Formats: sequence, C-alpha cells, structure tokens
Amino acid sequence: MITGDAIAGFPGETEVDHRSTLDVIKRVGFADLHVFSYSERPGTSAAHFDDHVDYGVRTRRAADIRELASELSRLFRENAVGGVAPVLWENNAPATGLTDTYLRVRRNSPDLPAGVSALENVIERVRLVRLDGDVLEGEPV
Repeated sequence: MITGDAIAGFPGETEVDHRSTLDVIKRVGFADLHVFSYSERPGTSAAHFDDHVDYGVRTRRAADIRELASELSRLFRENAVGGVAPVLWENNAPATGLTDTYLRVRRNSPDLPAGVSALENVIERVRLVRLDGDVLEGEPV
C-alpha cells in the first residue's frame, strides 16, 4: 500500500506539470492520496514567488487529482476483495475495524471468537468478501 500527499498549483506549475503529476500518480497507483490546493503562507519562501497560479486553476487541478485518487483508492479496495487480512476491531456494534493496510472493514458475522466477550481491540483474520461503498465486508476465517 502506497499513500502520499499532493499539492496542486504550487507557484510556477504549468498545465504540462499538472498532467505529469497525474501521470505519476496513475503509474504509482496510490492506494490513498491527500490532496491540497497550494495556499500562500506568510513567511514562507513560496509566498514571495512571482509566478503564482490562479486560484481557480489551483482548485480545478486539485479536483482533477482528487478524482484520480478516488478511482485508484476504489481500485485498491476492489483488489482486496477475496483476500484474507488481520483486522483490528475498533467498535463492537456494528463491528468495524482496520486491516494492516488501513482498509475499513465491517464484520458480517454476529458470532464472537471463542473466549472473547467483545470484539473491541481484538485482532482477527478476516476474509474480505465484498466492497460496500468505501467499506469492505468481512467474515471471520
């Protein structure tokens, strides 16, 4: 799983640079990406650059990156279906938790493992059986 951060519209960024950024993001296949539009921060070197990108262009470019990142994130989740992963359960009702690659999972079985009175803070091996929105549904192995 590879995650990252992307800033759209940094001073001096051209349309060619933006398309190159999209190409790199696609080639890497990020599982998750935090996307930001550049914003001036007083006292930073970039705040003094002369070639600031128009606010509307920054916003559009960030939206482009977010759209691609969303597609890649969904693909990563879809590719996890059918696999088995350890899940750390964070909640009991409904039972939801995270895999070791930070995928959100909802447990589809009400039966608790032997000797366990509550799932919270329990790690359990789970088969990821389907994707429901951004959440994977899992069944204990």
